Amino acid sequence: MQVGSAGHSVRRAELRDDTFEPDPSFDPAAFARQGFGVFHGPTCGFVIDFDEAVAHLVRERRYHHSQELHELPGGVRLTMTASGLPEVASWVAGFGGQARPVAPPELVEAVARLHREGLRRMGFDLG
Repeated sequence: MQVGSAGHSVRRAELRDDTFEPDPSFDPAAFARQGFGVFHGPTCGFVIDFDEAVAHLVRERRYHHSQELHELPGGVRLTMTASGLPEVASWVAGFGGQARPVAPPELVEAVARLHREGLRRMGFDLG
């Protein structure tokens, strides 16, 4: 079966007689709770600073069950332990220059890459 990000993307499905024994240590609820959105992967600690202009959006919503907020001069810092680096990077990049990824380094680079790609597509020469 080939599956995209939504049910309408299913191109072909096949009913099979194969069976398997589920891993008794796997907790699907804990697995789903750990992700940030639909992406999963290694779990890591994220640190993101938000400028005051968008800090209210972060203060008034719980984005992840592990998130903690820490007030900063001129904004707020969000920390959380989650999986789903690609989705966290896209979310942070969506705030433009009003959100700054602090950690992990992979998040900092992923957000920078998204911004660079966007600027290039808009015709800006980044040298």
